Formats: sequence, C-alpha cells, structure tokens
Amino acid sequence: MMKHIGSAELRFFGWRIYTATLLAADTFEGVHYTQSPVELRITYHRALEGKLIAERSLLEMRRLGAISTSTAHTWLALMIQAFPNVAIGDCLSGQTDGKGLMVFRHNDIITTQIHDVDFADRFFGIWLHEQTSEPLMRMQLFGLSKAAS
Repeated sequence: MMKHIGSAELRFFGWRIYTATLLAADTFEGVHYTQSPVELRITYHRALEGKLIAERSLLEMRRLGAISTSTAHTWLALMIQAFPNVAIGDCLSGQTDGKGLMVFRHNDIITTQIHDVDFADRFFGIWLHEQTSEPLMRMQLFGLSKAAS
C-alpha cells in the first residue's frame, strides 16, 4: 500500500504549472528512491502539449548524466506516448514497482509502460535526485519542508 510522502508546486514566473505528489511504500528511502514502489502524480494547473512535457523531461534527465543518442531517442518516443496533451486539472502519473517496471497513466488510464531500471532512476530523478533542478521541490516531496501556500 502506498502512503503520501509529500507534495510540491512548480511555479514559473509566478504561474502555477503543476502540483506534484509523491506516494511510496513503507520501505521507501529517499536516497534509494526507485528501489521500492513509488508513484509520482502531477496535477496540471495549465494546459500543456504532451510532446513539450516529454522533451523537457528528457532535458532534465540529461542533467543527471550523459544519455546516448539512441537511448535518448527511445526514451523520448516512450514519453511522447506516455504524455498526451494535458488540460487544466488533468493528472499524469508514473509508478515503479521498485524493480524497474514503470507504468504511466493519464487521468488513471494507462498510456504506456516500460521495464528499464535506468529509465526509472532518471525519470524519478527529475524530482528526487540530489542534483535536481528544483531542490526545494525535492525537499517538499520528501516531506522535509512544507509546500508554499
């Protein structure tokens, strides 16, 4: 059973983009964030094009280390399939079983899945890795800091 760990809001120039919520199994350890079942739910406050979400996700994954060109193409195609265009109030979620299987959903409907430990680590690393581009968001998702109101 998954429990709520923390929530955080992403803002860009004062605009609310999305609220992220981290759920995890009792065995969850922040430093080993994909070695137990974890789910990240993102509820959008703005309409966004799915392809742009996928491209930005790949950019953030690359911040955590080099990715080969062929792997980047594979992962981008997967994320384009996983992330349709979103409207205000839509929810995209990614869940891993802790063994590399990832399932993506749009409003609770499965869009795609992949079994790839490196992909799972990189994808969740966008928000949970020590080198994330949003360290305050990471702290809030880990429940270490309150989300701003």
